[in-house]
Amino acid sequence: MSDISIPVALDPYGNPVPIEEAIRFKSDYYCCPECGEFLEPRKGTSRAHFYAHKKGVLEDTDCSLSSQADIDRMVDDLRTSDIEQEEKERQI
Repeated sequence: MSDISIPVALDPYGNPVPIEEAIRFKSDYYCCPECGEFLEPRKGTSRAHFYAHKKGVLEDTDCSLSSQADIDRMVDDLRTSDIEQEEKERQI
């Protein structure tokens, strides 16, 4: 099992869903924002809640969310508004 904890998934309409809002037993509903494969909400009692790729998916799929740094970058992008993104691009 991977130590990578994905905090945000996409619903079938492409809307981001934070793990806190996920329904635990929804199967084949939440998708990875990077590779599009299905994610499972993991909401237990002993550790922080997170999404994880379904078992066996990463054996056949190359997902860019393979490190904590990649996940941190994705979260920063989701937190950045369109106006902030335009400003960032203008400054480059």
